[in-house]
Amino acid sequence: MALRQARSLAIEQVAGVNVVSSTLVTDGRLAADFIRSFSRGYITQEKTTWLPVREYQADPSTPPIVEYRVQLVASVAVPRRTHASLGLSAKLNQSIFRAHTEPLVIDIRSGADAHIAIFNIMADDTVAMLYPYRGEPLRTGGGKPLQLPNPDEDPMYLCTLPGVNRDTEAILVAGIPASDTRRWRDVFTPGETMPLSTFFAAYMELASSGEEVVLPYEVFQE
Repeated sequence: MALRQARSLAIEQVAGVNVVSSTLVTDGRLAADFIRSFSRGYITQEKTTWLPVREYQADPSTPPIVEYRVQLVASVAVPRRTHASLGLSAKLNQSIFRAHTEPLVIDIRSGADAHIAIFNIMADDTVAMLYPYRGEPLRTGGGKPLQLPNPDEDPMYLCTLPGVNRDTEAILVAGIPASDTRRWRDVFTPGETMPLSTFFAAYMELASSGEEVVLPYEVFQE
């Protein structure tokens, strides 16, 4: 989580946006704020150095908070949009999911005709493309709804990292104009995981002509 906060601050400094005011990580809120910052800037290279752990105690009567510190040197690319808005919107069926039990469903709409890709930003700071995973490109437009997985497909269930009871992750819905000759599968391989910086370095190839919606969610297991 400390590394996620450092990345947020790096994006904030370059993009000129305030990601979050807190300096101590205490819950999943910061993780969600960090994930939302991806719509402002992309970390394409990074070098991290972990600093000694410290303890913070506001009151002697309360348990100390362990403070993890990290130094981050990052290259941040700020997208420059070169097209008219696609009118892309997306939402999840809920924001908190019980692992292996409650399926995730994504509803997508685009005012303009667009080719759509769905990426999963996972709790271990890797990214994988979920759609399109086979066949023709995903296309929508004219405000027509697109639901994924569609009713004919298997449900999409989530899980936490091993040994963890709760994680914050995100779905990134991206669209490029249908008139664009490039395709998402020209850049990304379905199901292949990659580090955040590697993903965004590749994503920059299409970002200038597209747009995205970032949808954070929490997954927990009892």
